[in-house]
Amino acid sequence: AVAPPDRDRIVQTHRLTEAYRHPGGMQAAGRYLAVAFEESQGEELHEDGGGPERHGLVGGVRLAPGGMQVVWEVVTEHRGVPCVAFGRLEGGRFLLVIAGQGTQSLSFHLSRTRDPARPEWQRIATWEAGDVETDFLVQPSERTVWRRYQTIQLVTVCRDGQLYLAGLGGPRLPGLGERDWVDLYRLDLT
Repeated sequence: AVAPPDRDRIVQTHRLTEAYRHPGGMQAAGRYLAVAFEESQGEELHEDGGGPERHGLVGGVRLAPGGMQVVWEVVTEHRGVPCVAFGRLEGGRFLLVIAGQGTQSLSFHLSRTRDPARPEWQRIATWEAGDVETDFLVQPSERTVWRRYQTIQLVTVCRDGQLYLAGLGGPRLPGLGERDWVDLYRLDLT
């Protein structure tokens, strides 16, 4: 193994939140980073008083030479948020995709502003498992429904600006052996 150069080191450590632990997936857009948190440390009671309920959290972090700063938060109704996708759209607004229920539910949020520090998120759509079909990328003759993803990412094609949601996962389907896979969903925000 080759040791990294001496100048490579951690330059800052910042605790993002006291109320949540176990960060999940994240995605950067410029100087901003969206981070998913899977588990809250506090417990709240269900409305009917029937036991603890935990909510997920997505935090927006501004990255700067002087430090990191949490500039927005979205608390979800999900028990945890394993991953999140985040990106700047053509026209300057932002899209935030929040995974819940082990990625069996996705909520899509569009910023009302072009300011990533004050996005004013508005929910525009929700996908639930079983609602979305995809062309199976390994065997095009087969069809499959939405899977449990380990991470999701927004990807923009430089050539034409088309936006995609990529869902990546590991070997969980019969016949795939030990291969990892990616499903690609074309997003049309109209």
